[in-house]
Amino acid sequence: MFFGRVSQREGVELPDAVHHAPVVIEVLSKAISSGEINDICSQLPSEFEPLFEAGS
Repeated sequence: MFFGRVSQREGVELPDAVHHAPVVIEVLSKAISSGEINDICSQLPSEFEPLFEAGS
């Protein structure tokens, strides 16, 4: 589970990781071009799509 891995790496509880991950994607989306975001999305499994949709 993606959020479980985020939780472990951050050293935070799962609800915090569920909040943090989309925030990181949102900041990333503002820092790089939409073309780069599309390249990233195309290389990830479809389960990650909601994270990028939330940041758009």
